[in-house]
Amino acid sequence: MNPKHLRPIPIRHESLTDEQTETIRQIHEILSPYLITSFEQFELNFLRDLHPEREILIWTLIAHAQQRFRAEYPSATDEEAKAAFKGLLLISMGTCRPAEIPQAVWDKLQDIYANR
Repeated sequence: MNPKHLRPIPIRHESLTDEQTETIRQIHEILSPYLITSFEQFELNFLRDLHPEREILIWTLIAHAQQRFRAEYPSATDEEAKAAFKGLLLISMGTCRPAEIPQAVWDKLQDIYANR
């Protein structure tokens, strides 16, 4: 498929509940150092999702796991924290370990994600 033909998924929901909006605001605040989107774009992605409550749960788990990583590795550099975030995203999607993430690091990230 030609990437030029890709289009955003249409918006499926007019709005989120106040509780959902507050939750994604908190998630965005935690993960903003690792995201390339504004809060508005982040929120819009949930409006496009068929089941935003499921997606919010997944992102909540990622945010908690990232906080746990930072707590367990307070001396981690920003680059290491970004790599951990990438790893946690991949784990949340059930993806296999990419070659650039050592097996020991991947195993630790899986443990952090599973034991959020």
